[in-house]
Amino acid sequence: MRIVGERGEYIVGDALGSGGMATVYRAERAGKGGGRVAIKRLHPHLLVDRSIVRRFRAEAKIAKQLSHPNIVEVVELVEDEAGPALVLELVDGAALDALAYAAWNREAPTPVGVVSAIGIAVLEALARAHAFVDDGGEPSPIVHRDVSPHNVLMGRDGSIKLSDFGIARIGSEAGSTAQGQLKGKVAYMAPEQLGGKTIDSRTDLYACGVMLWELLAGRRLFEGDVAEIVGSVLTGEREAPSAHAEGLDPALDAVILRALEKNPQKRFGSARIMADALAVAAPPADRDAVRAWVTRYVDQIAAPSAGGDAPPSSALPTRYIEAKRLEPRARSRVGWITAVVVVASGGASIAAWQLGRGPMAEQALTAERSSPSSGDGAPSSAPPADPTPIASEVAPPATAATSASSSSARAGAGALPKFNRNKADAALKAAVARANACSDVAERQPYGVYWHPSGRIEVGPAGVKQSRCAMDQLAKATIGPFSGKMVIQNVWVGPAASPTPR
Repeated sequence: MRIVGERGEYIVGDALGSGGMATVYRAERAGKGGGRVAIKRLHPHLLVDRSIVRRFRAEAKIAKQLSHPNIVEVVELVEDEAGPALVLELVDGAALDALAYAAWNREAPTPVGVVSAIGIAVLEALARAHAFVDDGGEPSPIVHRDVSPHNVLMGRDGSIKLSDFGIARIGSEAGSTAQGQLKGKVAYMAPEQLGGKTIDSRTDLYACGVMLWELLAGRRLFEGDVAEIVGSVLTGEREAPSAHAEGLDPALDAVILRALEKNPQKRFGSARIMADALAVAAPPADRDAVRAWVTRYVDQIAAPSAGGDAPPSSALPTRYIEAKRLEPRARSRVGWITAVVVVASGGASIAAWQLGRGPMAEQALTAERSSPSSGDGAPSSAPPADPTPIASEVAPPATAATSASSSSARAGAGALPKFNRNKADAALKAAVARANACSDVAERQPYGVYWHPSGRIEVGPAGVKQSRCAMDQLAKATIGPFSGKMVIQNVWVGPAASPTPR
């Protein structure tokens, strides 16, 4: 079978995998140059559902706007008599869930450095999606909503890529979730996602935390049927992964538990901050080590049989309605829910959620400290009370997404001066004065300022409301590269706000 698109002609080959919504095929580019790609097609019986077709086309629209080394590339969307088809980058390897099965079935824990490298790569991909800006120049964060091991593809070359933006949300886009429906894999859904509350980028960070917990602990975080899992997510306690795996650093426990906070306000404020904290707690393995781990297990994964449901070895298909669970082989203690389930609300109504432009509370984390959860999962609307600076060391993430400037600055950190608090205070004092003059600053609000040793500065709102102008002005503060740890300061902007940073 051949498919003809604007960017070429493709000869479709064997199926790589099939889910409840689509099948993914291996394909070759026809003509000079050739090359391999993956073709993702909706099942024919789903073409009559306009909402599914619309979501499938939206996946292409979203992913084509996200060019990043850790995101599976969408080559093009092809429309023909058989319906829409996605032409995707072919990752020669396997999905992370299949590799984890292969390792766990041989009672071989995933190396901590490999887990860290996977987490950092996924977080770098999410940072790109969460920082998306629309054609009008307005921030329009893309929330994946389905981060899980099934959607992380591991290449034989050591590459790590996030796939399947089929149920992602852009900015404040409305209408893609009907009331009483849940989209995503239940075991990786954040409490606010299950509870029908507003979701934002921190929802993806929670899912990443679940994934990392399971890789470290060698077991599922939440077990049971759908109802039991939902109950555990909403009300259950989170054990540290070290309770199930010996030798894990308490600092790594702190990072994972912070990501798993029921209250979104207590999680990391951004994917990039979480990636920095993870790199400190567990230095990531290099690409050669990741490649060796993938190579060790990829050929032990059974190929999907006709009509079967084995994990695909490349671009993972979106799964929509699938009641069954994929059980691991003998000796594995893990049974992952692979379906993207649609659950109708029962006695307790589970409302639809919408993605708002709410604040991303940039709450600082030291790798050694994790504040306790309130347990009720309800985000607090009150700003923090005069927060104090917190410092945490930042190690360079060894992934393809690491910037050359950041790496080179850190490499020469030994010759750099220490963090100059007086210089930082002076820079922030001037920046706060400029921010106070912004026309969209109506009331006093706190902001977090993150000084990275590379010289990069990151600014995020820590209160209920945010001013884009104020954040831009604060981000203009500069002190240059320094040695040692990342330093976090909090400042107040708005009427009656003191320009002196805390």
